[in-house]
Amino acid sequence: MVIFRKRQQRQPKGNLVFRSNEAAFQMACKFGNNSLDDENLVVSIVLKGAGDEVCIKFANQKDDTIPYEEVDKLLSVGSVENICFSAQTLNGVPPLKKGDLVMSFVPRGLLFRGGSFLPSALIAAKISPEINKAGGWKVIR
Repeated sequence: MVIFRKRQQRQPKGNLVFRSNEAAFQMACKFGNNSLDDENLVVSIVLKGAGDEVCIKFANQKDDTIPYEEVDKLLSVGSVENICFSAQTLNGVPPLKKGDLVMSFVPRGLLFRGGSFLPSALIAAKISPEINKAGGWKVIR
């Protein structure tokens, strides 16, 4: 007599930890949900941090590079694809510096659909380059 057992699903053994914020950002570009529609949270990397006004680049599948030029130079050259020059942090987000990973979104009323320049975004959380077993990013408080 043959007994068939239901195959158990494998659970990840631990968190997925990246070596750097840059590696985590590039993974989010390739495999993450990067749609800005419907106020989805998107992984972003900080290009310039100064108080509550922050410049970020949204993860996107077209371009996973991280610009290392100064923000003013990016503006003068016209390299504004998927970059938000005036992102603001919500209450409770720790101070940010260049190279930090954040979860951000564009409020529905501010989404500019005609091009790639994003006028304003909100930063909901600072995250570490680590994904937990449930598939969520680890938030830094």
